[in-house]
Amino acid sequence: MNSLVLNELLKIALRARTWVMISITVIVVGWSVLLVPGHSQERSDWRKQLVSQDVRFEQTLANRHNFLSHNAQAAIGASLAVNKYELTHDLPPTGEMDAWAFVDEGLPLSGIVVVFATVIAGDVVAGEFAAGTIKTLLSQSATRSQILASKYIAVLLTTLVMIASVLVSSLLLGGIFFGFSGADYPYIFMNNRETIGLMTEVNYALIAYYYQFLSAVMTVTIAFMISTVFRSGVLSIAISIITWFIGSTLAQFLSSYSWDKYIIFSNTDLLQYITGSPIIDGTTMGFAIFMLVAYFIVLNVISWTVFVHRDVLA
Repeated sequence: MNSLVLNELLKIALRARTWVMISITVIVVGWSVLLVPGHSQERSDWRKQLVSQDVRFEQTLANRHNFLSHNAQAAIGASLAVNKYELTHDLPPTGEMDAWAFVDEGLPLSGIVVVFATVIAGDVVAGEFAAGTIKTLLSQSATRSQILASKYIAVLLTTLVMIASVLVSSLLLGGIFFGFSGADYPYIFMNNRETIGLMTEVNYALIAYYYQFLSAVMTVTIAFMISTVFRSGVLSIAISIITWFIGSTLAQFLSSYSWDKYIIFSNTDLLQYITGSPIIDGTTMGFAIFMLVAYFIVLNVISWTVFVHRDVLA
């Protein structure tokens, strides 16, 4: 099994597009480091600034005609609570960018990785059919389950490496440009229990990237399943990327329906259960994990059932 996985990883690594995608990711991170200001304005009057900001927030929430969504109002309320905590405990917001703060800034860039990983997952099986190499592949002594498992494991490992490339490149470039201090700086947030939470910048970064990887796993699993069932890399990639882009928006749009909590994209953002407010009221991290595991099993059962039992040589 190890040799099969290594063989699949080698196939992925030898493709020029893999390195092009990784290079693009690193270049985007490098470009973003030039756009982020290293030093903010003088914060000696930070109390006055926070008080002024709080007044604006309170006015916005008090305005009955603001037409803000529930999540937008929750976000403003969370900012208010954080500001008040900083004022009460004399914790001025950091005035400088540092390596770990830049790692946090780079988290949205990992979305690029999800797209790239989906391209790999969508082509890993369908590409064998398109190239006509599936017959040679299945003529080996390994079982079909082993072959499919090796491809899936290789895709997950590649996704992990690509997510890690964003974290590592962000940390290194952030450290070079802004310094490596700030790992123990407090990250203050309003948690889903509507109380103030505290963790260090490094802990927040590692947790956020870990949850982003789990979200990416679900997206590439969808792409892998479609690639296996329909033997079309284009269809797999297109559907997976589109659903990934509109998934969270769709979940918010349908949040008024009780069945919305069972949609996969209502549960992929696990970070919302730690540093934010859940998209769907009343849901918990335990429920979200249960739903993700259920989807994970169903998607893989479909992939394995079709690949193992259908005449894939036809």
